Amino acid sequence: MRRINTFIDVMTEREVQMIHDNSLRILSEIGMRVPNDEVLSMCENMGGIVDDGRKTVRIPVRVVEDLLKKVQAQSRADYGKMPRDQLSVGVSTQVFYFDYATKTRRYGRMDDIFKGIRLLETLEHFPGSGAVVLPSDVPSNFADVASFHAIYAYAKKEGGTFILSPVSARYIVEMTKAMGRSCGPWPLSSPQYIWR
Repeated sequence: MRRINTFIDVMTEREVQMIHDNSLRILSEIGMRVPNDEVLSMCENMGGIVDDGRKTVRIPVRVVEDLLKKVQAQSRADYGKMPRDQLSVGVSTQVFYFDYATKTRRYGRMDDIFKGIRLLETLEHFPGSGAVVLPSDVPSNFADVASFHAIYAYAKKEGGTFILSPVSARYIVEMTKAMGRSCGPWPLSSPQYIWR
């Protein structure tokens, strides 16, 4: 697989900051639905404002900023590259891929994962390389294993994706060991990325 060796600026620092500021506002004013009592309790213990009847949590700006400082500190400790004032971001695995050229939406495929790896390798604010889509062109009970394999085989950056079942988790753990990597929290502390 060829690698992209040029640097790509997708957004300006100002645009990244606008996304961050609006995310803080949405989390604090609107919140999100969390249909799990145990997770709601954890959110409340960390400073979230929980509405048990509606199963929602609003997260005050102060709480999010404190968590981000911890994540950034962990990210710097793991990578040693991140300037203190710089935001870092990650990619979340999606089911659908939107093709801007044709203005169509379709299920993700393995070739999208390879394209995503090539792109993420060039973006400095993305310290990890995750699977951008869930591939629909491999058996569904193997999609996460195939995604991890692609990342391990082609990405220079550490990364991962959602683990979809206990069975596939066992295969991913064995692959992780075979690659000489350790199991543990991914540097961005995102729950879907649990191997490094």
